[in-house]
Amino acid sequence: MSWSYTMLGTWEKCAARYKYRYIEGLADKSTPFANKGTNAHNVIEKYIKGETIPLEPRMQPMFGLLERLKEVGQPEAWCGVSKEWEKTPYREGWLKAKLDCVEKPDNDEIVVWEWKTGQIYDNHDEQRELYGLVALAQHPKVDTAIVNGYYIDQKHISNATVVRRDKAEPLRKEWETRVGFLESDKIFAPRPGWYCRNCPYSRDAGGPCKVG
Repeated sequence: MSWSYTMLGTWEKCAARYKYRYIEGLADKSTPFANKGTNAHNVIEKYIKGETIPLEPRMQPMFGLLERLKEVGQPEAWCGVSKEWEKTPYREGWLKAKLDCVEKPDNDEIVVWEWKTGQIYDNHDEQRELYGLVALAQHPKVDTAIVNGYYIDQKHISNATVVRRDKAEPLRKEWETRVGFLESDKIFAPRPGWYCRNCPYSRDAGGPCKVG
């Protein structure tokens, strides 16, 4: 099986929702917040690629950064990583990730940008850690990955998440342990919580789940 940060997070929150979405292929619910994020990513990708497209007003503070990334950035990098944490084609990846923008390696470092809309959440730190490991896998000659989160609505850049190759093995083991629980699940039982009320698969939403 393959996994992504979103897939693992979905399973850790509710295994049944993971099953309905990723095993049975049932459509998830699109929300205004998700659409807002998707639209922002599309605008930024096109802008960095040099297309003539106006930035949204909330993106004006990013102008200098995005102008620089036109020269040194690769937007929307689709990355595959093998179980051995080595680069592999995206479609063949054990781990699959889309890095929002990757700068050209400079000396022994590579810088990754992750665009965020909405609020700042604690789990974004671990996502940036994982993406640092992905960046190191894609660039085996680089010693350090620096991952920044840019919060568009907040006009805020996160503290950089720094992942060094010589300290990466314990981090990889932690992710392997978490994914191992997902890989061994044969039941995919629902885990009821506050999020059931927004789940498209819940009983109240007319879905197949018996909860909610």
